Amino acid sequence: MKIKFYYVLLVLLLLSLGLVACGEAAPTSPSNGVATATSNVAAVTTAPIQTTTPNVVTLPTTTPLPTTAAAATTTTASQSTTAAATTTTASQSTTSAATTAPPVVETIKPKTASSTTKVNNSVRLAYVDGGSLYVIEVATKVKKLLVQGGQQTIQGDPTWSPDDSQIIVALQSKTKVAGTSRAELYTVNPESGETKRLLTAQPDNASDTEPVWSPDGTTLAFTRLFPTTTTEPLRGRHEVWLVDANGQNPRKLADGQQPAWSPDNLRLAFVTDGIIKQGLSIPQGNALHLINAKGQNEWEPLTAAKVPNDLSKFNYPFGGAAYILQYPVFLEGGKTLGFTTIGATGLVLTINSSTGGDLKMWSGQPEGGFGRAFAQPKGGSLLMYESFPPSGVRVVSLVDVTKTPGGDKPALQNFGAIGKGEALFPAWSPDGSQIAYASTSTNGSATSANATLVIGKVGSTDTTELVKGTITGVDWSN
Repeated sequence: MKIKFYYVLLVLLLLSLGLVACGEAAPTSPSNGVATATSNVAAVTTAPIQTTTPNVVTLPTTTPLPTTAAAATTTTASQSTTAAATTTTASQSTTSAATTAPPVVETIKPKTASSTTKVNNSVRLAYVDGGSLYVIEVATKVKKLLVQGGQQTIQGDPTWSPDDSQIIVALQSKTKVAGTSRAELYTVNPESGETKRLLTAQPDNASDTEPVWSPDGTTLAFTRLFPTTTTEPLRGRHEVWLVDANGQNPRKLADGQQPAWSPDNLRLAFVTDGIIKQGLSIPQGNALHLINAKGQNEWEPLTAAKVPNDLSKFNYPFGGAAYILQYPVFLEGGKTLGFTTIGATGLVLTINSSTGGDLKMWSGQPEGGFGRAFAQPKGGSLLMYESFPPSGVRVVSLVDVTKTPGGDKPALQNFGAIGKGEALFPAWSPDGSQIAYASTSTNGSATSANATLVIGKVGSTDTTELVKGTITGVDWSN
């Protein structure tokens, strides 16, 4: 009986120990999946708090980026927060990529010396009237005096910078030597009229003229003239120079004059000086040259002597006999070079800018001549040039160099005519659809006194008169 009693007590004791053991094992069991998930969630919610803290710190470095870029970065951070703890590296990598974006933004800024944002979006013309510089708004015809002529007068055309933030002019002033003068380049603020000398150093006996902006607005090319002396065989020695838009880093590019930029900023065309022969008043025997903007690879595609005297293949009955090649310009996106000549017969010619071949004649003046040539903007195919026909009425003419050439073909369009007055000092509009010029009723005059600044349209006889004055130079804002 006692044995049975002890047996019952032993069984009850074992059952009690078993129940206690089962009650303690539940919270510590390593095989319980719910407990594992709870532990991992705690790890994930802790890790993103640590990894997003650097994101908040580095956000100011990405503020220059567009809003859409910041939104993309936020989305990535959100996704990494809901991922496993192993995605922390990916989140850090995304943050690193975002912080490297500002240097990329800086590298694609335009290479211009001044802001490319136009201060004034109105269409304006800069023009020289009696040696003074004015600007006039085309729409309102309201003009403003920028530089008053007097002791210093403006020589040649004013030239707008590509972003319209400044105008370059050559100011002619007297030197210390009696009876002599020289030209210096100045920048003019078109809003305030403030002037600033572009170059701080210039030889006393040199004149800087014919400034031309590079298409990207970073560099100016110009002609530096050293006057003729009794010991020099040339009528003045010319050099082509470059200078940064802020007036820094002036450097000689080549011997020559009348520089013109290619549309891609990489090359310049210019002409060399000729030699004045006995009994002649103008130089002869110059050449057309090309050079890259670094001053390398200069070559000579054409000389005046190589212009054929027999132009019958262009249905032109008179001989060429070119003395001087002048005013080269790039056409058709830089593929073609157009220019004019002085000689027994004045000519308008084009050649291939890469080979120097494919010579074509577009117009001739057996008893007259031609002046400057101007390329249609935006890589266009229209060549504009100043024409001085035997009639004595100076006109501005257009030809399309993609058409069939020929000395017997009339110009595509003429501005100015007998009975209508002359057209002088032309300038293309930025889109190549219009030209501005000085129109005067005084045929064959040596000056542009009592002229009217006029806008004419390509392919139309319509004109718009802006202002009257003694106009001697014009340029459009961009």
